[in-house]
Amino acid sequence: MFKRTHFIAFALILWLPHILLADWNQDFDEQTSRLIQDVPQLQNHAFFVDYDFFLRARGRLLEDQNLINLLKDIKPLEKKIIVREDLGLIIKKRRENNIRDLYSWELSHLLGSTAYVLPAFPLEIAGKRVIVQKLETFEFGDKEGGGYSPNRLKTVSLETYWKAHLQAYLLGFGDLAAPNVGVNASGMIRFFDNESSLIYFNIPFKEERSFIVGFVSQSFDWPHYRIPLDSHAAKKIKAFVEICLANEPYLRIYMKSRGQSEEAGLLERLDKLRRFSFKQGVCFRDFFGNLYPKLNPGLDKLNQLVSSVWGRPVDHGSALFFACQYMHEVSLSSKQKKDIQKWVAKYID
Repeated sequence: MFKRTHFIAFALILWLPHILLADWNQDFDEQTSRLIQDVPQLQNHAFFVDYDFFLRARGRLLEDQNLINLLKDIKPLEKKIIVREDLGLIIKKRRENNIRDLYSWELSHLLGSTAYVLPAFPLEIAGKRVIVQKLETFEFGDKEGGGYSPNRLKTVSLETYWKAHLQAYLLGFGDLAAPNVGVNASGMIRFFDNESSLIYFNIPFKEERSFIVGFVSQSFDWPHYRIPLDSHAAKKIKAFVEICLANEPYLRIYMKSRGQSEEAGLLERLDKLRRFSFKQGVCFRDFFGNLYPKLNPGLDKLNQLVSSVWGRPVDHGSALFFACQYMHEVSLSSKQKKDIQKWVAKYID
């Protein structure tokens, strides 16, 4: 059991100066120490075990001259993934010092479940801020939504599917293409590429060449998307949502403590959960349709349009990803282009 003395000891470790730490790393430690004092949900054994792992790894990485030289040569807008099997971790250099993977992991503690988000820790080295994550093994999909073995998807329970995707919605995961949605051998969904978290718009909008829907996942093509909740699963999902709602005050504290400006969007999404009836008989397709009432009536029609392009059936996940991101990479007939443009004009504009 986690004890108060453990928390005090851990806080002292964060505050102790270290000769190898750059100023940003010191500032981050101090901010973290204040945060865990203000947010009780972060004062738990699992959180500190992961943090201790990352602190120890940071010490090793800050002394790694090869890594320092490699990062020095990477431009601010470049992305780079470095696998360190010797340390059991992966280093991700994002664009413009993006460390949002950290926020999604810490916030998952406040939403009552850390099972669906890979732990992430930031550090600054060679003037670049990077995200460090533990190495894990799981299956993930390809750009067209395949890549998962049918047997692996069968291991994912309906309860897991709902909780993982409700959490992804709240955390504002804006790039849940199939290559970013993992499933491990235990049937747990793992979101591991969360650099776009918290920053999407809650309402679909038109862009010059396409349109944007904030929350969408290619895992909407999985059978779970249309399977209705039974009474037992509905109770489980309601309980999960109640935990999220009860922690709203701490969500506000967290956003301010970490200096995040997207609090309004997060609270709006939380309110959408508050207003939805998680009852027996509803499916995740109902929840998704409820989020976007203007878009909702046209979703099945979009399935038909995109299915004709790809030559195979798709559901709302792949249909929306195609229309939002992939359409301009594919040769379309004039009729196909016109049909999709008409769809966008009706359901987005």
